Amino acid sequence: MIAIAEKLAAEFPYARIDLYEHQGRIYFGEITHYPGAGLGVFDPPDSTACSAMSWLHGTKIPERYYAG
Repeated sequence: MIAIAEKLAAEFPYARIDLYEHQGRIYFGEITHYPGAGLGVFDPPDSTACSAMSWLHGTKIPERYYAG
């Protein structure tokens, strides 16, 4: 399973690969590209609304929310 996960994650800077073993067979669950299991906190809090608007309506996220 480690070899499979490493191969699937090789192209990404971060990837959590969910694989499952049942009765000797390996099953793929998902690839997650961000840490935190969906429990991360957006800072500032209003950045959550901007992300939602982007996902729902394709609007651009203001540059003030970009890290760096």
